[in-house]
Amino acid sequence: MPSQGVDSRPTGQGNGIARSTDLPASLEEFVSRVGWRFASTMPEIPHEYTVAAKATAGVPPVPDAWYVWFTEQIAEHGYQAKFGGSTYTYLHVDGCKYWSLSGRDGVTIINRARLPDQATSALRLAAAPTSRRTTSPVGLVITE
Repeated sequence: MPSQGVDSRPTGQGNGIARSTDLPASLEEFVSRVGWRFASTMPEIPHEYTVAAKATAGVPPVPDAWYVWFTEQIAEHGYQAKFGGSTYTYLHVDGCKYWSLSGRDGVTIINRARLPDQATSALRLAAAPTSRRTTSPVGLVITE
């Protein structure tokens, strides 16, 4: 018999949620239930990531179907913006910007970065010279 999770839905065995066939009830449920790890190899572009089918930051994995669902939400409801030489699709949820990538062997990686508050963004933009300005995936204005 399946055990009962915090939200009173059947969650299966072991860590529970990894065996559930239910999709998350909301975008917020997805981002609160997966584990996030700081991308330490890119400290100049501060962001976090989560990888499908892997425990991240001590949090057991959620079903792969959750990652598929979340990446579909990004694609359907997000907006496109350039970063570097590439175009990504971003979706804002609860003060963060989310985008997905395919990693090695086609594994889904979802990244997130905190959105800067509007006052900070306006100050950065006003202070930047009018030469080349780019916006990073975390919303930082980069001047070249």
